Amino acid sequence: PDRVLLQPHVRVYGGFAGGETSVDEADPETNWSIISASGYVGNATKYYWVDEKGVSQGGIWTNVNGVYTYNPIPEGVYWRGSDCGNVPCFVDKTDTEVGSGEDNEFHGLVLTACSKGGAIELTAGGATVRVCNCRFLANTAFTGNTHSSIYTTGKVSLSIENCRFEGCNTALNFGSTTADTVITVTNCQFVSNYAKSGTAAGITFGTGEGLLNVLDCAFERGWLASNQHALDLSLAGKRTVVRNCTFSDGWCLGDYNAASMLVLGSGIEVDIERCTFTGIRSRLTGSSYASAACIKDQATLSSSSVIVRDTAFIGNVMETTGTPDSAYRCFGSVYGGQSGSEHKFVNCLFASNVLYHGATKMGYPGTIQGGYDGGNFLVVNCLFKDNDVFRIVTAEDGTATTNRLPEIDIGRVDTRPRRVMNTIMMNSAADYKPFNSNPPGLKSMCIPGYT
Repeated sequence: PDRVLLQPHVRVYGGFAGGETSVDEADPETNWSIISASGYVGNATKYYWVDEKGVSQGGIWTNVNGVYTYNPIPEGVYWRGSDCGNVPCFVDKTDTEVGSGEDNEFHGLVLTACSKGGAIELTAGGATVRVCNCRFLANTAFTGNTHSSIYTTGKVSLSIENCRFEGCNTALNFGSTTADTVITVTNCQFVSNYAKSGTAAGITFGTGEGLLNVLDCAFERGWLASNQHALDLSLAGKRTVVRNCTFSDGWCLGDYNAASMLVLGSGIEVDIERCTFTGIRSRLTGSSYASAACIKDQATLSSSSVIVRDTAFIGNVMETTGTPDSAYRCFGSVYGGQSGSEHKFVNCLFASNVLYHGATKMGYPGTIQGGYDGGNFLVVNCLFKDNDVFRIVTAEDGTATTNRLPEIDIGRVDTRPRRVMNTIMMNSAADYKPFNSNPPGLKSMCIPGYT
């Protein structure tokens, strides 16, 4: 369809073979109910996978005698869907048309070839929608739009459960939320989604007063190849909880920002709990106030906070090159902060992360960088093991020297509390530097075999 205008209390179910007598008998994994917003499906010359160089990798769907077969993204590959024609699907509006998403449900569907307003667009105030056991495949926001699968704005009660988003541009976009907005994304998989037009590949939570819960989700191979905000999450709403999620194998080549997660705004709170970040690779080729492979914190006012608890960061790599326009730049293989926020890490593991700092101006690098204008900074009950933060300096005669840089940079202004407590820092390099400056009251002891 070009567009289906939502009415109240409508439930759309799929996943049936044809002989069922109850919706409980639906099996969406076996019986795909495909809804396409354009005529591109099955046309390999119009609707195809695109690699990081923009080259076609073959049709997303194969149509043989009216039977559609999905061609999934191969394991380990970074692909996205091609432009599919700026066509939305299910929409809920409050303008001259009458539409209401009150008490709607989508269950067991496969939505593909959607763009513009998205596969599901909710803009009417007071919408209450549940999306469960659905697949969103190669929906694109590639022609001047920033939402492709589910887009909301204003007051919305939305639950997204057990869904898979694969090969999409900006899978979920939630903007301008009100104080009573609650959006929950639970047990969903995000695979090889692509960041586009200043939004994240996975979830963008724009400005507003609402609450976003991201629970038990997996983000795998989020990627971008240009100047964008974030691979997986971009968070600027009032309150966000990210719990029991995994972030793996993200890839970024950016001119400006490079982060698996971006925190941007003022007066916001982000709690990250019981998550893992592994194999995230970011390369910054230009200038940025704060950049990191895993979490970039650019929440600039003191009323904002980022708290990371019970989370592991293993084998993530950040490389900085280019020419920053000033020295006030913050880079981290795990975390880069700008200024003024509360930065707290509790019960966290940092192992085998690497930051290579090759920019012409020094900036403030580290495994964790706490902000060049200070901020409240706390690291407690954490383990840092075999992380490497270094810079290679080449002399006029071509001789290259590796200079190790501090693993934790706690900021250049110490007017606010800075503490590192009950924390083990292990590194066998003879020139290892734990801090750029010692936190007040620091006491240390040496572990045999380590500096």
